[in-house]
Amino acid sequence: MKVLVLCRPTPRMGPRDTVAQLGEEAKMLETWRDAGMLLELYSPGGPGAVLVLDLVDMHQAEALVETLPLCRAGLIQTELIGLHPIELPGKRA
Repeated sequence: MKVLVLCRPTPRMGPRDTVAQLGEEAKMLETWRDAGMLLELYSPGGPGAVLVLDLVDMHQAEALVETLPLCRAGLIQTELIGLHPIELPGKRA
């Protein structure tokens, strides 16, 4: 199952907080990527991130996201959205 994860900073998050956690956060995301769980990672053009995960189910996604250093520190809030494919009728190009 693909899961879209929206990560937004909480009011508690300051620049020093971000710098202190980013190295650990990046290592964790690299591990997820290497394991095939993190398919895509985007910047929304400001603070925060958008992730596309490929996992077994939403419960696994929730448990995984809760392990992110910024999430554990209460510096980001996350919204998880399960993505379900939609097949359109007709020919594919």
